Amino acid sequence: MNIEQNNLLKYLYLDSGKTIESGKTLIFLDEIQRAPEIFAKLRYFYEKRNDIHLIAAGSLLDFVLADHTFSMPVGRIEYLYMGPMDFLRTYMTVGGMPSALREYIVSGSISQCEMELSSILNTYGDDFSKYGKKVNSLRLRMVLDKVPGIVGKKV
Repeated sequence: MNIEQNNLLKYLYLDSGKTIESGKTLIFLDEIQRAPEIFAKLRYFYEKRNDIHLIAAGSLLDFVLADHTFSMPVGRIEYLYMGPMDFLRTYMTVGGMPSALREYIVSGSISQCEMELSSILNTYGDDFSKYGKKVNSLRLRMVLDKVPGIVGKKV
């Protein structure tokens, strides 16, 4: 592994505070098309640090791969095309909050999941009081309550 890859691992550690462990770490680089020069350098992880699992993804990666100037890491990457999520409606209902997702996985019940999400939302609102000396917590609560009605609208 060269200095550049070692520095990358150090920066990842500094940014995340997580130790990079051989065979146990998965590095997920999302929207990699924004830094296509990194794509070609990933081959060194395959060659020198194949004990670190690495995924690079990007919604517009096809465009970069169609018109790239870097040397492709031939034989060192595996392509996997992922289409639109077929579980989109369920995901939109369950959301991405870990406890709500866990509730859905355990119970399989959307209503149990919704109860968990309501609990999380209420807890957020209750937490506003800590800002009471700096801002009006009732206004914060009003904003929180209005957000679902303005999603996708210009504010």
